[in-house]
Amino acid sequence: MELKFRNWFEDKKKKKPNTRTFVQGEHRLTITNVNRDEYERVLGVDFLFYNHTFNLFIMVQYKVWEKDRQGNNIYRRDLQYQKAIDRMNTLKDRFKNPTLLNSVKDYRLNPLPFYFKLCQPTQLRYDNQLVSGIYVPAEYLEYCLQQKGHIRTKDIPHGFHNELFIDLIKKGLIGSRGVDESTLEEIVDFLLDQQGSVTLAETNSVYK
Repeated sequence: MELKFRNWFEDKKKKKPNTRTFVQGEHRLTITNVNRDEYERVLGVDFLFYNHTFNLFIMVQYKVWEKDRQGNNIYRRDLQYQKAIDRMNTLKDRFKNPTLLNSVKDYRLNPLPFYFKLCQPTQLRYDNQLVSGIYVPAEYLEYCLQQKGHIRTKDIPHGFHNELFIDLIKKGLIGSRGVDESTLEEIVDFLLDQQGSVTLAETNSVYK
């Protein structure tokens, strides 16, 4: 099931270079690509999602499936994966109190914000939809890869598809707790310092 921007329209007044803002009723979604280097020189793209309503943060690193000799999907641990998981582990120190509840909005099914998305290598979209793929919590993918060094689709029974993943974020059921905008800015700077390209999506309410 693909996520569509059904009933969203672009706010031309909020449009800036590398930034697109969409509005739906009282909600606003801003997507920004932040990059300090030429695209062909970066190591990869991290997708960051910040939900102002629930004060939560999600980080997604995209990876692509390969094909085995039978034509089935397979993903193998490699150097780029290790760099991504090391980056996430470095940032874990910012989330040392995953069980701390300070308000009714703080409850999470999973309070750790790190995910991978496994996708097909060639997907072109021109219709405001997300590419298809499976979202996997980083600690879960790491556990699966420790078994054989590679995984296939059947090895990941607890992956999320687009619609479920986005719905869980919108409802505040997954993602970090207590990450404010200044902390998010520090995280973005940390990723850019590693010559990465960062796509940041922020959603909040539009107050009249």
